[in-house]
Parts: sequence; structure tokens; C-alpha cells
Amino acid sequence: MAHTLEPVPQVGSHTDDAVCWLGHRNRKSEDSNEVMLEMTRGELFIVVFVTVAIVSAPWWGRAGAALGRILAERAVRKTPTGRQ
Repeated sequence: MAHTLEPVPQVGSHTDDAVCWLGHRNRKSEDSNEVMLEMTRGELFIVVFVTVAIVSAPWWGRAGAALGRILAERAVRKTPTGRQ
């Protein structure tokens, strides 16, 4: 009994621009509102957040000290007189 082989389907050589590479979306298919500087809104948010965090870093110590002072004053006001 002879076995017959079925032909193997071949993959075409044409490119498909709608296929995403490693999860990246096709930039041409996005609305112009969603793309700024070749970044999506989420990517832009991360860049702005990190930039603001780095630029504002010198003031973090002062802000923490001011917040600590405010919380300490509130704690002192809530403590009944004569008890510490």
C-alpha cells in the first residue's frame, strides 16, 4: 500500500503591513491624535512623568520636611494638655 503525500501549503513572500512586530502597533494606522513625537499617549506619559520626577528631585527633601512639620503640628494639637 503506497502512501501519497499531501502538498505543504507555502507561506507567501509578500509583506503584510498590518502585522504587528513584537506588540508594536503600526504607526500609519493610528489616529494623528494618538501619536506625538512618534510616541503613543502611554509612552509620552512615561517620558513626561520620569522627566518631571528627575527635574523636581532637588525639592523632594524640602517638601518632605514641610509635610513632616505639618503632620507633627497636627499631632501636637490633638494631644490632650498635660500628656505627651
